[in-house]
Amino acid sequence: MCDAARGSAATKRFTLHGLWPSRPRALIARDIAAPVWWRQGCHLFDTPPSDTPPACSLPPLSLSAPLRERLDRDMPLTRTCLDRHEYDKHVACFGPAPAPFFATALDLLDALNATPFARWVSTHAGQTVPRQAIERAFARDFGLLDASALQLQCAARPGAARKDQLEQLWFTIATDRLAAFPAALSFAPGRRGNCAAQVHIATLP
Repeated sequence: MCDAARGSAATKRFTLHGLWPSRPRALIARDIAAPVWWRQGCHLFDTPPSDTPPACSLPPLSLSAPLRERLDRDMPLTRTCLDRHEYDKHVACFGPAPAPFFATALDLLDALNATPFARWVSTHAGQTVPRQAIERAFARDFGLLDASALQLQCAARPGAARKDQLEQLWFTIATDRLAAFPAALSFAPGRRGNCAAQVHIATLP
């Protein structure tokens, strides 16, 4: 759910990419595969199903000034209308209005940034570390038996073939345990990421 958006002061801590609900039961009942849901999201409920429109073609979200200021700080890619895209694709078909949805997402982000794990990642910025070291730190700092809830997403650095530069951390939280985050009981097993065995954690500005 967090993205190290380069070039922003907000990268001194984790920033928000999204809070993505799992595939709706109605789509599971229709045998709609998870990758199709990830690609089209709520637009699978359109008649006929459609693709996600360009983010900045979507209407601005109705948010209070303090919430807008907070979101712009902690989701730097609002400058590319990421907030509109995230709500339209991942949230609108579930019912929550933009304000309570993003308030919840930002509260989760604040809780993450206050953890020992966030400090561990910050301490290792500029270093290349074993992927397993990140996973061990995650499990230890959240009191988990393993890092099955964590998905590390990496990209290849310029001129490199391996995807070894950490870009995002995704983790799975049980829907009915959002209020308990970051307690161990709030996590659920997720999918494995794409990072190489050695992971470079970029230096934050």
